[in-house]
Amino acid sequence: MNRKIKLWITLLIGMLAAAPLHADQQSDEQLFTLARTGDLLQLEQLLDQGANPDARNRQGYTPLIMAAYYGHIPLMERLVLRGAQSCAIDGKGSSAMMGAAFRGHLNVIQWLLENSGCDVNHRNHAGQTSLMMAALFGREEIIDLLLKHDADPGIQDSMGNRAATLAAAQGQQAVAEKLN
Repeated sequence: MNRKIKLWITLLIGMLAAAPLHADQQSDEQLFTLARTGDLLQLEQLLDQGANPDARNRQGYTPLIMAAYYGHIPLMERLVLRGAQSCAIDGKGSSAMMGAAFRGHLNVIQWLLENSGCDVNHRNHAGQTSLMMAALFGREEIIDLLLKHDADPGIQDSMGNRAATLAAAQGQQAVAEKLN
């Protein structure tokens, strides 16, 4: 199997998995469920009962990372107001911005860029950036926004790929040309 395809599959599997750290910690499990479903009222109630806004599951995801991945800005805002770290990274070194770029949530990327102070060129353990995540799927609006906020298209991941290389490997020629 092609290295780039293997990398993409590994990335996809890692981003989709989300199991709680301790099965007996029901509040954490509920917190992650609410982050996925977007139920702000129940999230607020759970936080009022003492749930940790920066809880982590086995993959190291936080509720904010999950809310960003599923496009729930109101939950992200509430979590940050309650002390969640908007620049937290998961067990693979990926950030909320990377998950939002992967999923194509332009509004989440915009919110993070305006409110988080996170590094637009943050690299996960595989050396990948948010720009690379967006390039994989040809998400041109996200790419334009990231570039406007100084995302570096010249960064190489641990396999020597740049955002343009990843876009080209996925048949996104127009995106690859924009990033070269």
